[in-house]
Amino acid sequence: MVDNDRSVIEVAFSEARGPRFASGDAAPRTAVDPAGERTLEGRLAVVTGAAGLLGASITAELTARGAHVCLIGRDLDALRATVDGLGPGAHTAMLRCDLASIEDVESAADFIERIGEPVDLLVHAAGMYSPTTIARGTVEELDEHYLLDVRGPYLLTQRLLPSLTEAVGRVVFFSVGGAEGGPDADVHRHISQAGLVAFASGLRDEAAPYGIRVLTVRTDDVEDVPGDAGSQAFLEACAARMLDLLAAGAVDVTDLHLRRGGRRTRSERR
Repeated sequence: MVDNDRSVIEVAFSEARGPRFASGDAAPRTAVDPAGERTLEGRLAVVTGAAGLLGASITAELTARGAHVCLIGRDLDALRATVDGLGPGAHTAMLRCDLASIEDVESAADFIERIGEPVDLLVHAAGMYSPTTIARGTVEELDEHYLLDVRGPYLLTQRLLPSLTEAVGRVVFFSVGGAEGGPDADVHRHISQAGLVAFASGLRDEAAPYGIRVLTVRTDDVEDVPGDAGSQAFLEACAARMLDLLAAGAVDVTDLHLRRGGRRTRSERR
Protein backbone atom coordinates (compact mmCIF):
# COMPACT_ATOMS: atom_id res chain seq x y z
CA MET A 1 0.00 0.00 0.00
CA VAL A 2 1.32 3.42 -0.90
CA ASP A 3 0.27 6.93 0.05
CA ASN A 4 1.58 10.37 -0.85
CA ASP A 5 3.55 10.88 2.34
CA ARG A 6 5.52 7.69 2.69
CA SER A 7 6.49 4.66 0.68
CA VAL A 8 5.30 1.40 2.25
CA ILE A 9 5.59 -2.13 0.96
CA GLU A 10 3.48 -4.64 2.86
CA VAL A 11 4.40 -8.26 2.25
CA ALA A 12 2.60 -11.48 3.01
CA PHE A 13 5.03 -14.29 2.31
CA SER A 14 2.43 -16.38 0.50
CA GLU A 15 2.14 -13.68 -2.17
CA ALA A 16 4.44 -12.69 -5.01
CA ARG A 17 6.96 -10.10 -3.94
CA GLY A 18 8.10 -7.07 -5.90
CA PRO A 19 10.26 -5.22 -3.38
CA ARG A 20 11.44 -1.70 -4.05
CA PHE A 21 11.46 1.50 -2.05
CA ALA A 22 9.84 4.18 -4.21
CA SER A 23 12.24 6.84 -3.04
CA GLY A 24 14.74 7.45 -5.80
CA ASP A 25 18.38 6.54 -5.78
CA ALA A 26 20.07 5.53 -2.55
CA ALA A 27 22.82 7.67 -1.09
CA PRO A 28 26.43 6.71 -1.93
CA ARG A 29 27.52 3.70 0.07
CA THR A 30 30.32 5.63 1.70
CA ALA A 31 28.12 8.63 2.56
CA VAL A 32 29.53 10.83 5.31
CA ASP A 33 28.60 14.28 6.49
CA PRO A 34 31.06 17.21 6.54
CA ALA A 35 32.14 16.29 10.09
CA GLY A 36 33.26 12.85 8.89
CA GLU A 37 30.41 10.95 10.53
CA ARG A 38 28.60 8.11 8.79
CA THR A 39 25.13 9.21 7.65
CA LEU A 40 21.93 7.18 7.29
CA GLU A 41 20.30 9.30 4.61
CA GLY A 42 18.96 6.95 1.93
CA ARG A 43 20.59 3.91 3.51
CA LEU A 44 18.81 0.61 4.13
CA ALA A 45 18.21 -0.54 7.72
CA VAL A 46 16.46 -3.72 8.87
CA VAL A 47 14.81 -3.81 12.30
CA THR A 48 13.44 -6.98 13.87
CA GLY A 49 10.88 -6.67 16.65
CA ALA A 50 9.54 -3.52 15.00
CA ALA A 51 6.05 -4.32 16.28
CA GLY A 52 7.17 -3.67 19.88
CA LEU A 53 7.87 -0.41 21.66
CA LEU A 54 11.65 -0.76 21.43
CA GLY A 55 11.61 -1.61 17.72
CA ALA A 56 9.13 1.18 17.04
CA SER A 57 11.38 3.72 18.78
CA ILE A 58 14.38 2.55 16.76
CA THR A 59 12.38 2.73 13.53
CA ALA A 60 11.19 6.26 14.32
CA GLU A 61 14.74 7.46 14.97
CA LEU A 62 16.04 5.79 11.82
CA THR A 63 13.40 7.31 9.56
CA ALA A 64 13.90 10.71 11.18
CA ARG A 65 17.53 10.45 10.07
CA GLY A 66 16.51 9.62 6.51
CA ALA A 67 17.05 5.86 6.49
CA HIS A 68 14.94 3.42 4.50
CA VAL A 69 13.67 0.89 7.03
CA CYS A 70 12.46 -2.69 6.67
CA LEU A 71 10.25 -3.43 9.69
CA ILE A 72 10.09 -7.10 10.70
CA GLY A 73 7.58 -8.46 13.22
CA ARG A 74 4.99 -11.13 13.86
CA ASP A 75 2.02 -8.80 14.37
CA LEU A 76 1.05 -7.03 11.15
CA ASP A 77 -1.43 -4.71 12.88
CA ALA A 78 1.28 -3.59 15.31
CA LEU A 79 3.67 -3.04 12.41
CA ARG A 80 1.06 -0.86 10.74
CA ALA A 81 0.70 1.09 13.97
CA THR A 82 4.45 1.67 14.04
CA VAL A 83 4.39 2.98 10.46
CA ASP A 84 1.33 5.14 11.13
CA GLY A 85 3.23 6.85 13.95
CA LEU A 86 6.10 7.93 11.72
CA GLY A 87 6.53 11.37 10.27
CA PRO A 88 5.73 12.31 6.68
CA GLY A 89 8.31 11.24 4.16
CA ALA A 90 9.31 8.07 6.00
CA HIS A 91 10.27 5.23 3.65
CA THR A 92 9.39 1.82 5.08
CA ALA A 93 8.61 -1.75 4.14
CA MET A 94 6.66 -4.02 6.51
CA LEU A 95 7.54 -7.71 6.66
CA ARG A 96 5.34 -10.05 8.65
CA CYS A 97 7.82 -12.66 9.86
CA ASP A 98 8.06 -15.08 12.78
CA LEU A 99 11.76 -15.33 13.62
CA ALA A 100 11.09 -18.75 15.15
CA SER A 101 10.19 -20.06 11.67
CA ILE A 102 13.03 -20.96 9.31
CA GLU A 103 10.71 -20.53 6.31
CA ASP A 104 9.67 -17.04 7.41
CA VAL A 105 13.26 -15.94 8.00
CA GLU A 106 14.37 -17.30 4.63
CA SER A 107 11.48 -15.47 2.94
CA ALA A 108 12.34 -12.25 4.75
CA ALA A 109 15.97 -12.53 3.63
CA ASP A 110 14.83 -13.16 0.05
CA PHE A 111 12.70 -10.03 0.15
CA ILE A 112 15.48 -7.87 1.57
CA GLU A 113 17.95 -9.12 -1.03
CA ARG A 114 15.52 -8.21 -3.83
CA ILE A 115 15.27 -4.62 -2.67
CA GLY A 116 18.49 -4.03 -4.52
CA GLU A 117 20.19 -1.92 -1.85
CA PRO A 118 22.92 -3.23 0.47
CA VAL A 119 21.96 -3.48 4.14
CA ASP A 120 23.80 -0.75 6.00
CA LEU A 121 22.33 -1.56 9.42
CA LEU A 122 20.72 -4.66 10.92
CA VAL A 123 19.12 -4.20 14.34
CA HIS A 124 17.94 -7.18 16.36
CA ALA A 125 15.30 -5.83 18.76
CA ALA A 126 12.88 -8.79 18.88
CA GLY A 127 12.23 -10.62 22.12
CA MET A 128 9.58 -12.12 24.35
CA TYR A 129 8.79 -12.06 28.05
CA SER A 130 7.22 -15.07 29.75
CA PRO A 131 7.90 -15.16 33.51
CA THR A 132 8.92 -18.56 34.81
CA THR A 133 11.56 -20.33 36.84
CA ILE A 134 13.67 -23.44 36.26
CA ALA A 135 11.40 -25.39 38.60
CA ARG A 136 8.20 -24.36 36.82
CA GLY A 137 9.38 -23.86 33.24
CA THR A 138 8.99 -26.29 30.37
CA VAL A 139 11.53 -27.23 27.73
CA GLU A 140 9.05 -26.06 25.08
CA GLU A 141 9.09 -22.57 26.60
CA LEU A 142 12.89 -22.59 26.65
CA ASP A 143 12.92 -23.65 23.00
CA GLU A 144 10.60 -20.78 22.08
CA HIS A 145 12.97 -18.24 23.62
CA TYR A 146 15.96 -19.83 21.91
CA LEU A 147 14.31 -19.82 18.49
CA LEU A 148 13.32 -16.16 18.75
CA ASP A 149 16.39 -14.78 20.52
CA VAL A 150 19.20 -16.86 19.00
CA ARG A 151 18.37 -19.10 16.04
CA GLY A 152 16.23 -16.56 14.16
CA PRO A 153 18.76 -13.71 14.46
CA TYR A 154 21.57 -16.15 13.60
CA LEU A 155 19.90 -17.27 10.37
CA LEU A 156 18.84 -13.77 9.30
CA THR A 157 22.29 -12.33 9.98
CA GLN A 158 23.97 -15.20 8.15
CA ARG A 159 21.82 -14.62 5.07
CA LEU A 160 22.44 -10.85 5.10
CA LEU A 161 26.20 -11.00 5.67
CA PRO A 162 27.08 -10.59 1.96
CA SER A 163 24.91 -7.47 1.83
CA LEU A 164 26.34 -6.11 5.08
CA THR A 165 29.84 -6.75 3.76
CA GLU A 166 29.06 -4.83 0.56
CA ALA A 167 27.81 -1.86 2.61
CA VAL A 168 30.54 -2.21 5.27
CA GLY A 169 27.54 -2.29 7.56
CA ARG A 170 26.68 -2.44 11.22
CA VAL A 171 24.84 -5.05 13.31
CA VAL A 172 23.20 -4.22 16.64
CA PHE A 173 21.90 -6.71 19.19
CA PHE A 174 19.60 -5.50 21.96
CA SER A 175 19.80 -7.56 25.13
CA VAL A 176 16.91 -6.45 27.31
CA GLY A 177 17.22 -7.18 31.01
CA GLY A 178 14.46 -8.14 33.38
CA ALA A 179 13.79 -9.20 36.92
CA GLU A 180 16.46 -11.62 38.12
CA GLY A 181 14.44 -13.11 40.91
CA GLY A 182 10.99 -13.28 42.41
CA PRO A 183 7.63 -13.82 40.72
CA ASP A 184 8.49 -11.65 37.68
CA ALA A 185 11.68 -13.50 36.79
CA ASP A 186 12.00 -15.06 33.33
CA VAL A 187 14.89 -17.52 33.57
CA HIS A 188 14.44 -18.67 29.98
CA ARG A 189 14.88 -15.14 28.78
CA HIS A 190 18.12 -14.77 30.72
CA ILE A 191 19.43 -18.00 29.23
CA SER A 192 18.55 -17.08 25.65
CA GLN A 193 19.81 -13.51 26.01
CA ALA A 194 23.16 -14.89 27.17
CA GLY A 195 23.25 -16.90 23.94
CA LEU A 196 22.44 -13.77 21.95
CA VAL A 197 25.34 -11.89 23.56
CA ALA A 198 27.69 -14.81 22.83
CA PHE A 199 26.53 -14.85 19.21
CA ALA A 200 27.20 -11.10 18.92
CA SER A 201 30.69 -11.57 20.31
CA GLY A 202 31.49 -14.32 17.83
CA LEU A 203 30.11 -12.31 14.94
CA ARG A 204 32.16 -9.27 15.99
CA ASP A 205 35.41 -11.25 15.74
CA GLU A 206 34.49 -12.94 12.47
CA ALA A 207 33.17 -9.84 10.68
CA ALA A 208 35.78 -7.33 11.83
CA PRO A 209 38.21 -8.04 8.94
CA TYR A 210 35.45 -6.98 6.54
CA GLY A 211 34.84 -3.69 8.32
CA ILE A 212 31.51 -4.76 9.82
CA ARG A 213 31.03 -3.45 13.35
CA VAL A 214 28.88 -5.23 15.91
CA LEU A 215 27.33 -3.46 18.89
CA THR A 216 25.60 -5.10 21.85
CA VAL A 217 23.19 -2.81 23.70
CA ARG A 218 22.09 -3.96 27.14
CA THR A 219 19.09 -2.07 28.48
CA ASP A 220 16.70 -2.09 31.38
CA ASP A 221 13.42 -3.84 30.73
CA VAL A 222 10.44 -1.54 30.40
CA GLU A 223 6.80 -2.38 30.73
CA ASP A 224 5.29 -2.77 27.27
CA VAL A 225 2.37 -0.44 27.95
CA PRO A 226 1.51 2.19 25.31
CA GLY A 227 1.25 5.65 26.77
CA ASP A 228 3.86 5.16 29.49
CA ALA A 229 5.73 8.43 28.99
CA GLY A 230 8.73 7.38 31.10
CA SER A 231 9.26 4.13 29.23
CA GLN A 232 8.78 5.82 25.87
CA ALA A 233 11.33 8.52 26.66
CA PHE A 234 13.84 5.89 27.77
CA LEU A 235 13.42 3.86 24.59
CA GLU A 236 13.72 6.94 22.39
CA ALA A 237 16.92 7.88 24.21
CA CYS A 238 18.27 4.34 23.71
CA ALA A 239 17.62 4.54 19.96
CA ALA A 240 19.22 7.97 19.60
CA ARG A 241 22.29 7.07 21.66
CA MET A 242 22.83 3.86 19.74
CA LEU A 243 22.69 5.59 16.36
CA ASP A 244 24.90 8.45 17.52
CA LEU A 245 27.60 5.97 18.50
CA LEU A 246 27.35 4.06 15.24
CA ALA A 247 27.72 7.31 13.30
CA ALA A 248 31.05 8.10 14.96
CA GLY A 249 33.45 6.48 12.52
CA ALA A 250 36.53 7.09 14.66
CA VAL A 251 35.12 5.23 17.68
CA ASP A 252 34.12 1.57 17.73
CA VAL A 253 31.90 0.92 20.75
CA THR A 254 31.27 -2.79 21.19
CA ASP A 255 29.13 -2.88 24.34
CA LEU A 256 26.71 -0.24 25.56
CA HIS A 257 24.81 -0.41 28.86
CA LEU A 258 21.82 1.92 29.14
CA ARG A 259 19.89 2.23 32.39
CA ARG A 260 16.68 4.05 32.92
CA GLY A 261 17.00 7.33 34.82
CA GLY A 262 15.42 7.49 38.26
CA ARG A 263 16.17 3.88 39.12
CA ARG A 264 19.69 3.62 37.68
CA THR A 265 21.24 6.70 36.25
CA ARG A 266 24.58 5.83 34.67
CA SER A 267 25.49 4.30 31.35
CA GLU A 268 28.55 2.19 30.70
CA ARG A 269 30.53 1.77 27.50
CA ARG A 270 33.51 -0.30 26.53
